[in-house]
Amino acid sequence: MRAEGAADADRIRAEAERNRAEILASANRDAQRIRGEGDAQAAVIYARSYGANPEFAAFYRSLQAYRTALGREGDVL
Repeated sequence: MRAEGAADADRIRAEAERNRAEILASANRDAQRIRGEGDAQAAVIYARSYGANPEFAAFYRSLQAYRTALGREGDVL
């Protein structure tokens, strides 16, 4: 009896773990798809904005370069 109960418990745990893995995989797939769609929309918006005002685009890129170069506390220019 105990052996059957332990076997049933193991089977239930294994099935629950498999279901958990499937749910996580599905959620990750959906998250990646949604993130990709958002990135695509952002790229369109940036391209449209930069095309409308090239001077701002150049200014913004220079700010990004400064942020990258001076990313740590204590960095000075």
